[in-house]
Amino acid sequence: GKYKEAEKEFEKCILIREKIQGNEHTELGTSLFNLANLKSELGNYEEAEKLLNRSLSIQRKANGKYGSDVASVLQSLASLYASTGRFLKAEEGFKECKIIYEKTYGKMHPQYAVMLSNEALYYYKKGEYQKAEELLGQALKIQYNSFGEDSPENIRPLSNLANLKIAKDNYK
Repeated sequence: GKYKEAEKEFEKCILIREKIQGNEHTELGTSLFNLANLKSELGNYEEAEKLLNRSLSIQRKANGKYGSDVASVLQSLASLYASTGRFLKAEEGFKECKIIYEKTYGKMHPQYAVMLSNEALYYYKKGEYQKAEELLGQALKIQYNSFGEDSPENIRPLSNLANLKIAKDNYK
């Protein structure tokens, strides 16, 4: 269906960027990132990981060690590692990502909250429900502070927190 069409379009973007902008351009890194996230969504983790690592290399060269694009790629890589049970690599990725977001945005920025929510999902997958709940609580505090309590921006972290509480209750 539409995923295969999207995949072909992303691949076309990559070919055009390589041809016109070269193999080191930050926009190529972004196109690789987009294709990697689609492949990850489709369960093609091996290919997604290769694309994310290539994107990460490009973004580090283009934006430095602490660029926000670097953090975005690290966050996707860490989530991929968590999804495939490589928890140590996931934890390292989230740590590095957290440092970048703290330096770039500060601890009360909505983007930092998104990263905390993704990190919480990692701990959820590991069965560390208390740590996951703490991180989601921090993320919601940032979201409330940034958008107000009734914002649609809060729906995903609230839903994640509710699901976590259900899981936690089932494993008491």
